[in-house]
Amino acid sequence: MLAVRKTGEGDTKCWHWQNKGKDIGGMMALTMPNVPPNWVSYIAVADVDADTKKTKDLGGEVMMDPLDMEKVGKFSVVSDPTGGTFALFRSAHV
Repeated sequence: MLAVRKTGEGDTKCWHWQNKGKDIGGMMALTMPNVPPNWVSYIAVADVDADTKKTKDLGGEVMMDPLDMEKVGKFSVVSDPTGGTFALFRSAHV
């Protein structure tokens, strides 16, 4: 059964889509100026800091440094050398 759970307040407010109690997607309010509405794919990783650095070392770009979100997890936004943008994510629920 699909469900939605809300976490955070203000600029850190997120909605998590769940299936059988497991997060399968999410949405957050846009807080950065001049950023149009968009979708970003999240890739689950064991160490957001290390994989963000590795992305940069391999020629990618860090669009947003790692950020801890209480009760949600940690994520960064990066792009590969061709400009493909995605997020690296470590859930607080693992």
